[in-house]
Amino acid sequence: MRRAFFLLLIGLAGMLPGIDRITPERQQELRVVLVAQNMANGGSWLIPEFQRTPRLKKPPLAYWASAATVKATRAVGIPERIWIYRVPSVICGIGLLFGIWFVGRRLLGDEQENDAIDKGFAAALLAAGSFAFLRHARLAETDVMLSMFIVWSIWAGTNTAVDAGTDHSKRVRCLLYWSACGLLAGLGFLSKGLAALVIPPMALAAISWFRRDLVRPSLSGFVLAGVAFAAVSLPWYLFIWNHPEGQAAMQAEAAALMGKNNHTGPIIYYTYTGLVQLLPMSLLVLWLPLRRLVRKQAPAIPLAPLAWFAVVFLLLSILPSKQAHYTVLLLAPTALLAAVAAFSWPRIAAWFTEPAAGRTAGILAALLLVLGLGFAHLVYPRTQDLADVRAFVEAARTELDQAPLVHVVGVNSAIFEFHVGHVVHNIDSASAAFERAKPGEAILVIGKRDRVDLPASPPPLRERERGNNVYALYVK
Repeated sequence: MRRAFFLLLIGLAGMLPGIDRITPERQQELRVVLVAQNMANGGSWLIPEFQRTPRLKKPPLAYWASAATVKATRAVGIPERIWIYRVPSVICGIGLLFGIWFVGRRLLGDEQENDAIDKGFAAALLAAGSFAFLRHARLAETDVMLSMFIVWSIWAGTNTAVDAGTDHSKRVRCLLYWSACGLLAGLGFLSKGLAALVIPPMALAAISWFRRDLVRPSLSGFVLAGVAFAAVSLPWYLFIWNHPEGQAAMQAEAAALMGKNNHTGPIIYYTYTGLVQLLPMSLLVLWLPLRRLVRKQAPAIPLAPLAWFAVVFLLLSILPSKQAHYTVLLLAPTALLAAVAAFSWPRIAAWFTEPAAGRTAGILAALLLVLGLGFAHLVYPRTQDLADVRAFVEAARTELDQAPLVHVVGVNSAIFEFHVGHVVHNIDSASAAFERAKPGEAILVIGKRDRVDLPASPPPLRERERGNNVYALYVK
C-alpha cells in the first residue's frame, strides 16, 4: 500500500504541473479534444466528427472518455478548461505505471521475493521519470491509453500458468486470465487500433519461449481471448462499416500505416528516436550489455522483457509509418530492462530497497514536481509560439462570440476552434480573409510578424505582440 501511494504521488507529480497551462497544439491532441467537445455538445457518439467531418479512421474510446469527463464536470458546474479533456490520459498514465509494476513482478522473478517486487517498482519509477511519459501522459492523446491496455493484457497473459489450487481451479483461473487478456487487448484496439491486436499475442509468444512457467498455451483460452477481444472491439467497426465513409476511412488508415503519408522514415528511425524519447532510462539499457561484457559477474540480461522489447521494436521498425510518439509502446519493456541495469549497481539497488525506497520515491516526486512546474511556467511560455493563444482569445471573447464566423490566418484552425468555442475557417492570408468575410465576421491573424500580411487598414480591434509573434483581431 505504501509503495502504491508513492507511485501514485510520483505519477501525479510528473503529469499535473502545466496540465491546464500548455496550449493544445499537436494535431493528435486536437483531434481528441474537438471530437470529444462535439460529442459533449450533443454530437453523435457513434460517428465522431472532427471539424464537421466524420472522423472514422481511429476508434472512439479516447473520444468517449474525454467527452464523458466533460459531461461529468459540466454537471457539477466546473468551468470548461483544457485540463478536463486531459484527465482520462492522466488516469491511463497512472494505470500504465501500475501495469509496469505488476508485470515487472511477474517477469523479473518470483513475486514472493522482495528483490522482484523492488525491481518492478523501480521499473515503474524509471518509466514515470522518462521523457516520453512526461511528454505524452499529460496530453489528451491515445498512445498512453493504448500502452496501458497492452501492458495489462500482457500481465493477464503472464498469469495463465498459475500453479496454485486444484486442477479444476487452475484451469478456471487460466481461462479467466486468457479472457481478461483478450478483453484488455480489445479495449486497446478500441483506443487506437491494430497495435493492440498484434503486440500482446506476439509479445506473449516471445515471453513464453523463455518463461514457460508464466504463460500456459491453451486452445480454449485462445478462443475465449478471441471472443472477449471481438466482443469489445468489433461492434463499433461493424456499425460504421455501413456508413458511407466507413470503409474508405479504414482503408485510408491501413494505407497510412503502410507509409502512404508524410510520416515515413528510415528503418533505424526508432534506434535514435527511442534513445532520446526514453531518456534517461535508455542510457541504463545501453549500459546493461556493456556492463555484462566488462564485468562477467554482472547479472544476466532477462530474456523475457528483452523479447518483449524486441517484438515491439521490430514491429515499429518494419512499418513504413514512423512517428516519435509511437515510442510510448516501448516504455514498459524498456523500463523493465532499465530496472535490471539499475540493480546491477549495489548503491543504486539500495535506493529501491526498504527503508530507502520510500525516501527515493519522495525525492523523485519532488524533483518531477519542480521540473514540471518550471517547464509549465518558465520554459514553455518562452519556447512555444502559441502559449498566449488562450489569453488573447479570452480578451477578445466579446467580439468573437458576436461574430457568426471567424476566419483564422497563420495557424491550424483546430487550435482556435477549441479556444473560440465555435466554427472557424482556415485561410492563407489576411487579405484573402477580408475578401471572403461577410460583414460582422471576424478575422484572427497570428504568426511571425515577417510572415503574416497585416492589412494597413482598417486598424485591428485588438493587437498583441510577444517577441516576434503578433496576434491581431479584425471585424469586417
